[in-house]
Amino acid sequence: LMRNPYEDVEIESVDLEVDIVDRLRQGSIEWISLSKQQVQPGEALGLDISVQPWLGKSEVLHEDIDLPEGIDTGSLLVTVADANKYVTDKILRNPDRFRPRDIDSLLDLVDESYPNNEMYVTVSALSLGLSEFGKEMPDLPSSILRVMADHPDRGKGGFTMTEVVAEHVIVADRPISGQQRIMVEVEPSRANRLN
Repeated sequence: LMRNPYEDVEIESVDLEVDIVDRLRQGSIEWISLSKQQVQPGEALGLDISVQPWLGKSEVLHEDIDLPEGIDTGSLLVTVADANKYVTDKILRNPDRFRPRDIDSLLDLVDESYPNNEMYVTVSALSLGLSEFGKEMPDLPSSILRVMADHPDRGKGGFTMTEVVAEHVIVADRPISGQQRIMVEVEPSRANRLN
């Protein structure tokens, strides 16, 4: 912060909160599974996550992830990740989001917190789009994508391949490491199949 390129800042104080434990309490994500392989828009997706504690027995956690009503039919990618891998995925999907443009956006990034005892569930759909100045614009027509590919200002953003349709955070009782992915199919809702 003190050497940022936007303006001079003076640090008045720093507050830290540290928890120290006398033994290693670590868990790794072993596997994930879904309660079913086909879901409908607006339905809850049952997700089981196996966590292997260090020197302990595997634990299976169950979470229900609500899918939005207006989701398109097709394949979705469900990812369960630790904090580091979650942030890495966010950077790969939209690198410009993590490039501050001024002191306020730098402070916003510094304030973001991704604790290591949280598992991040992301449900993504394949969706070609763009990001510009960190704002994602998914599911754009190919004509706009072609124009932007040749645009002289294209260095201010990039192409995105996926759109996050649902996110969920699971707080664990220990630091978590690892990442697992699984696919699920979205079928048309019963009402749409009758029309």
